Amino acid sequence: DSDEPSWAQPGLAEMASAALAVLARNTQQHPTSQPGFLLMIEGASVDKQAHACDGQRMLAELLELQQTIGAVADWCTKHAPDTAIVVTSDHATGGYDVYGSVDTDAFRRAGTSEKAML
Repeated sequence: DSDEPSWAQPGLAEMASAALAVLARNTQQHPTSQPGFLLMIEGASVDKQAHACDGQRMLAELLELQQTIGAVADWCTKHAPDTAIVVTSDHATGGYDVYGSVDTDAFRRAGTSEKAML
């Protein structure tokens, strides 16, 4: 943890973009190295908020992770179109807590398809 306010720290997408730029530059500057690189990006705050059962912050972290995946995909499309992007979870924690009266039918109606996930 830092004494800096959270708004002064770069977001996950900004950090991922900076890492991609550094790794790409280093790969280009060292012609004897193997082409390409591996970068692992973790949206660790999703898990942190899930442990606390803080659904609102967990959703915000998931949205930031989604934005980061989009930024990485855009970078790969432009600079490395043959890149494989793998997104996975290392474990499940907590979940959404719902207090009070809620329309649970909305959850039952919600769904997705294999096509939407690809």
